Amino acid sequence: MPLIPDFVTPQVVLIFITFILVVFILYKLFKVIFKATLVTIAAFSFPWIAKALGLPFPITADVQTGIYFAIIGLGLFLAYEFVHFIIYFLKILTWPLRELLGIRRRDEEKRMEEEMKRIKKEENG
Repeated sequence: MPLIPDFVTPQVVLIFITFILVVFILYKLFKVIFKATLVTIAAFSFPWIAKALGLPFPITADVQTGIYFAIIGLGLFLAYEFVHFIIYFLKILTWPLRELLGIRRRDEEKRMEEEMKRIKKEENG
């Protein structure tokens, strides 16, 4: 009996890896689309919420203003997601360097020290 079955060919492995990548990318894409939809709805409704709360802004609550705020909100959200992606990508690229320099360990040690301080503070106070 062979170690790798006959039906496992390089094409099957490539199809499986492609399938996993597509599912992962679509999952991330749908998460971003869902969040962008929520941000757009919240930004669109801002003029009416501001008016209902009586905030001292000279904003007219109409559809045109709502669309304007929705576009601004969506643009800010997409800019945030882009910056977040760049930072995430740079962390992946610099992982070997950070691992060699021990930066990750120092960050973990800081977090653990802060957690210990918080626990001691809760026990004492």
